[in-house]
Amino acid sequence: LALKPGSGPSQATMDGGSFRCELVGTTATGKQVRGRISDSGDPGNRATTKFVCEAALTLVRDHDQLPTAAGTGGVMTPASGLGAPYATRLRAAGMVLAAPT
Repeated sequence: LALKPGSGPSQATMDGGSFRCELVGTTATGKQVRGRISDSGDPGNRATTKFVCEAALTLVRDHDQLPTAAGTGGVMTPASGLGAPYATRLRAAGMVLAAPT
């Protein structure tokens, strides 16, 4: 069920939120790796918009630097398909992408 225009969260609510996500993965060799992504602003409104817009800009402006430019392909995650150029754009837009300390 869609909200009617103007019935979503207030500007203050969208600006006042934040998120922090700790990521844990295991490599093919069994090594554990960790990462963190965080940003200010409501994750459902501010961060999602930032993710989508920066992904679009990466596809348009950095297409020759993408991991898929080498001819690999298939269904990929944003990280594997957009790679380092996407991470660079997200950092420039204010997101923190880092290994936890």
